Amino acid sequence: MIGFMKQTQTQIFVGIVSGALGLVLALSWILMLYEINTQLRSLYLQSELDQAQQLSFQAELSSEQLDKSIAQQKEATIQIVEEVEIEPPAVEATPMAITSSEQGSTNSPPEIVSQPTTLETWGLSRAYSISIPSLGIRAPVMRASTTHWNLQEWNQLEEQLQTAMSYGAVAYPHSASAKTEGGSLYIAAHSSPPDQRAMKSNYGHLFATLPSLQSGEEIVLQQGTENIRYRMSGARAVPASYSHVLAEGGPDSLTLITCYPVGSTDQRWIVTAKKVIETSEL
Repeated sequence: MIGFMKQTQTQIFVGIVSGALGLVLALSWILMLYEINTQLRSLYLQSELDQAQQLSFQAELSSEQLDKSIAQQKEATIQIVEEVEIEPPAVEATPMAITSSEQGSTNSPPEIVSQPTTLETWGLSRAYSISIPSLGIRAPVMRASTTHWNLQEWNQLEEQLQTAMSYGAVAYPHSASAKTEGGSLYIAAHSSPPDQRAMKSNYGHLFATLPSLQSGEEIVLQQGTENIRYRMSGARAVPASYSHVLAEGGPDSLTLITCYPVGSTDQRWIVTAKKVIETSEL
């Protein structure tokens, strides 16, 4: 009996010890798990902190880049404004002669595009100089383009001719060149100014003395270095509406036209002349 009790006590003691060891082992596992969890939470918090710091750094960097970009844009704007402010004002361009030294320069200034002149706008160009020695007349002769003549735009044609006569005399668009063999040339000019524009020009009275020209007297057209000579063959007054005069010239002829009497536009004074054909002596 006593041996049985001792055996029982031993078993109980062993059970208690085994239970204690199991409890200790369980507590060790719990502590280990707690420590592992703590470390994991620490790592997680550290990761979150690092990520937050990185985001904060990126935000600061973006802010700095934005400030830098704004500053660059301000500098560019200021530079543009300064360039605009120092740019010289535009001036009306006029044709300029280019010297030989300018032609050979590699640092020549940019080309200036000039606005069309009044003559260019109306299709007018200088063709001749006319002189009538006996009357002391000498003036440039403009040639009118055929645009309005061909399109039968008579009002525009009249304005074109009136514009030309502010710069001298004018050859009608359908006129042949003075050098053309067998051609007819028609030239008109003012005898008195019909408007303010003509009054301001130097040619408002260019043909005022044309009725005084006598038969056989000379009319000279200069084209370049060549003189083409004509001699007066006839003169007459016609109504202002008589347009057939522009087709009656004949071969190698010159027809001069002006308003008549001086100070009136009721009629036209017509002078006809024949070209002097130069013949070489053998």
